[in-house]
Amino acid sequence: MRDANPTLQPDVIADIAAELWSQLERGRASLVQLFGQDGQQPVSHRVDRDNKCLWFIGAADSGLAAGVTPACDGQLVFSAPAQDYFACLDGVVERAEDAAVLDSLWSFAARAWFDGGREDPNVVLFRFRPQKAAVWTPSARLQLINPRMVQFSFNGSSPVHGNAAK
Repeated sequence: MRDANPTLQPDVIADIAAELWSQLERGRASLVQLFGQDGQQPVSHRVDRDNKCLWFIGAADSGLAAGVTPACDGQLVFSAPAQDYFACLDGVVERAEDAAVLDSLWSFAARAWFDGGREDPNVVLFRFRPQKAAVWTPSARLQLINPRMVQFSFNGSSPVHGNAAK
């Protein structure tokens, strides 16, 4: 009988992490929750692979902004648009001051939420820095029974995979 949680080879982890970033780039909707706070908030994230983070815009008068002082441990939950790939990322949510990033994120959709536009004092830029992730995917590379789950860390600690029902 096969071990349900064998150690994965580094090249497999690299492939899984690359697929996670690709999935996050293709689907921009996710939910963010701060640990110790009730409820999740939907966000439209933008991937920044170079800095290994996700960016999103929020409102200064939101529960999320109130809990991030200036940073807080949190979780980002993602479901791919095709509903065949799911991820739960734990990391740090922090307020950020980066006009160039905010300009790159600003859109017609963002403008709809803020009466004062890009310069509205209620606009807050957030950065999510993932530290570990659990991924559920039908990836053939893992050769496991559905649903397949992989947990790994962005800082290199030992990953495991196995049946999510365990």
